[in-house]
Amino acid sequence: EDFLFHTKEIVTQICDCVGGEMDPTFSYLADSAKDAKYGHRGSSGLLTSIMKYGNTDNRFKDFKEQDKDYAKKHLRSDLLELFHYRL
Repeated sequence: EDFLFHTKEIVTQICDCVGGEMDPTFSYLADSAKDAKYGHRGSSGLLTSIMKYGNTDNRFKDFKEQDKDYAKKHLRSDLLELFHYRL
């Protein structure tokens, strides 16, 4: 979600870390950047992604109970809490 909602800030931090520079002409793509003919059929554009990933109710919507059980057993609960992921 950070990359989706804070793209410029995150890319700038990555560039700083690896010795690069953020392109001053950066702009968002409203449509999907992936071409459906290369196996990315159904890829989300910016608005669809914001609606999908910005709603905390959708984070685990497609998880089965066994997925949630696995996550509870194997993922670090402190990191889940830090990033506001509630199973």
